[in-house]
Amino acid sequence: HLMDIDGKIHPSVEFLGKLGVEKKKYLSRALIGIPNPTGDTENCPGTTIEISASGTAVVAGNKYGNLDTVLHKETGILVGSIKALSNNICKLLEDPILAKRLGNRGEQFVRERYDYYSVVNEWEYLFNCLENNNVNIKGTILKPNMVTSGSSATTQSSRIPIHNYQCRYQW
Repeated sequence: HLMDIDGKIHPSVEFLGKLGVEKKKYLSRALIGIPNPTGDTENCPGTTIEISASGTAVVAGNKYGNLDTVLHKETGILVGSIKALSNNICKLLEDPILAKRLGNRGEQFVRERYDYYSVVNEWEYLFNCLENNNVNIKGTILKPNMVTSGSSATTQSSRIPIHNYQCRYQW
């Protein structure tokens, strides 16, 4: 599927190997990215997050960390076999509008879910709950309300002492 009629890799396909910061220029111009296609060794796939953050659609195995970092048919496509991997790569290559839509949503998803400040606030909130014994194992954590203005997000709860919240965590 990714070869020309002579059996050679199509010129639009690049196998880049291990990259440093120069990966940004490749990711931002790519239509799709395929991190560890099987997903067998991924617990929190940073490559998947980086590809999505670059606005590039992801095609990956529907296992482990990929299930948390790729929203199926929303930010990319999760597959269960090599045949499905191949078919979905070709599908996105043939439908660049769909690929761009998935990539754009992936970029938005990464900003919402994996923003440094958001993740740090969630961990801090959990630790405060645990430290203050404000944990109900049968419930869920009540996350602080996020307030977004322009490109920055702040939490309303950071202005109110944490002990004013009921904290519940689901295991």
